[in-house]
Amino acid sequence: MVTRTFGDAFILNLGPLFVVVALLFLVLFNTTKDAQKTRLYGFTLAGSTGAVSALLVVVILGHIQLRESLASAKIVYLEQYDFVIDLAILMIPRNIFLFSFDITKGPLRFRHFEHNLVPQLAYFLS
Repeated sequence: MVTRTFGDAFILNLGPLFVVVALLFLVLFNTTKDAQKTRLYGFTLAGSTGAVSALLVVVILGHIQLRESLASAKIVYLEQYDFVIDLAILMIPRNIFLFSFDITKGPLRFRHFEHNLVPQLAYFLS
């Protein structure tokens, strides 16, 4: 009988998710209103949306692979990471879209503080 170790399952299922989380932070980090940094980073709303949608495909394929390997009808502990990352993948393009508008009054003005610093810190600390 072949047994799998915890390390193998951890690396195979959560390793790619950690890479996706790091790349999502880089996409969020590239949001700026400074014209010089925009040219340097190549930040555009369409480019960020394309990068995030590619990461969504990676997460979905990893989730499908996890579901096939477990063959369980219930939600497993490892799947909760997929759901949290799916939520982040939905929220980051929303944040970038709202940041692209010049909203300096109202409840969304915190996005413009120091080039989107508040959402970056919220993502990094969570």
